[in-house]
Amino acid sequence: MHYLLTLLLFIFFTLTANAQDYQSKAELEKEILGTWSREDSPGALLKFYKNGKLERYYKGELSSTSLYEITKTCDGETSKKGDYFLREMRGDDFVACAYIEHINANGNGFFTIMSTQRGQIIIYCKEKA
Repeated sequence: MHYLLTLLLFIFFTLTANAQDYQSKAELEKEILGTWSREDSPGALLKFYKNGKLERYYKGELSSTSLYEITKTCDGETSKKGDYFLREMRGDDFVACAYIEHINANGNGFFTIMSTQRGQIIIYCKEKA
């Protein structure tokens, strides 16, 4: 049942994303700020800060700290017109890239990314402040 809900949400967001304008980089940078919980694992949280800092939490414990940026290129790949990557970096030469599907588009409270390596769709829900 849980996977059916995820699939339906993905289809809905895919259809509505195609019907709307692309989000600008400035809008993405504004909308990403705050705390997001992973839809399929509520104990997994991401906290994005204005200074480019990203904290990952699992079940209330800080699991990693890194830097992030919203960019047109990541790991040698360039995004298509209107699309952006979420690029995460740590000091140990770790770089992770994900395609940004949308971030809180039209105030819907969802942040959807797709991993560049496996094409996995990951949905996060905005936590109330």
